[in-house]
Amino acid sequence: MKKLLFTVCAFAGLAAANAQDNLLQFFPNDEGTQLVSKCYDANHNLQGTMTMTVTKNYEYFDGQELDIVYVMADANGNTLNQGKIDAQYMDGTFMMDMKSNALSPSVGQYIGMMTELSGDFLDYPNLFADPMLLQSDFEMDGGSFTIRSADNKDVIATVRKYGRQIEGTEQVTTPAGTFDATKISFSIEVTGHEKGEKATYRGMEWYSSGAGIVRSEIYDTHHNLLDYTVLAELNKPHRR
Repeated sequence: MKKLLFTVCAFAGLAAANAQDNLLQFFPNDEGTQLVSKCYDANHNLQGTMTMTVTKNYEYFDGQELDIVYVMADANGNTLNQGKIDAQYMDGTFMMDMKSNALSPSVGQYIGMMTELSGDFLDYPNLFADPMLLQSDFEMDGGSFTIRSADNKDVIATVRKYGRQIEGTEQVTTPAGTFDATKISFSIEVTGHEKGEKATYRGMEWYSSGAGIVRSEIYDTHHNLLDYTVLAELNKPHRR
């Protein structure tokens, strides 16, 4: 599991301002910003909603970190799970907690109010700031997260995301707006430990500077669309 460490020095004020500008290229960092994502099945029926709110912005000499609280709800608005997601920026790399990928029904079927989520960070590039990454040997790391019982800490399911590849850039339109986005393909393996179930899926996600993942799609092994998630709202706090 990746962990990012930051050091603070006497020049933290100037460096933090630069870090904030850099992180803003990847994800909203104003405290109070709210992102609402909605997941639908292949027939466009609502499956669930994830609401993420930026609650704290920590600025360091060599990077920046965000605390983001999330609430995951089912199609009827009933809360399934809630907790905290971390997002971090250091040395030109943005990384986000894998728990932000939990909305798809292939994963969400194992999540409830009495479960706990913990996992790795995934890296995301900004191709619009550095398009040469498409021609380089840039490699995207995989990662995993674990769903445990909050009572006895038994592992209920594990989710592994791997084979992440940059496919290019394109415009994506969602209810929250039109975004210039980096398209990333990946494979995901979901293992349910109680019954020994294991399933592998293929996926695509579109990551936009300043908004995070604005769309994602999950396919079965026969390339049939199973579900998709779109950014439905991006609400920024009013500045006085």
